[in-house]
Amino acid sequence: MLKRIVTNSSTIKRKIAKPTLESNLDSYLSSLFCEVHYWEKLRSEEFEIPNFILGTYQQAESLRVLYEQVMSIVRIFNELIEDLSEEELNLFSDHLRVLEKRILPGLTKLKWSSRALIIQRFVQVKIYHSGKHFV
Repeated sequence: MLKRIVTNSSTIKRKIAKPTLESNLDSYLSSLFCEVHYWEKLRSEEFEIPNFILGTYQQAESLRVLYEQVMSIVRIFNELIEDLSEEELNLFSDHLRVLEKRILPGLTKLKWSSRALIIQRFVQVKIYHSGKHFV
């Protein structure tokens, strides 16, 4: 289950109620990292942490950094959407579609298991384009 959470979930997902975005990092991972942290402190011979969980736990810091980078795109996009009235959303719908096309890889192709460099590049390019053309 852990491998599925880390490898198969996209970095960004749409919220249903409003046309905004949210990060798609499973909250289960955060709980798991916290639990493993305390089990590591106990270091009991009676309880062994499975290797695949330890491997994921060792990536916790890099996942946290990637999460913050993805959240920067989510925040910029959501602030833009939330600042627009219903009339303005309709008026700028073509521009918003262009912006959504630029973010689309984060909704479909880009996974949390993607190399960190790919996610970082995606974030840098998308922030540059959103700042230059839409904000």
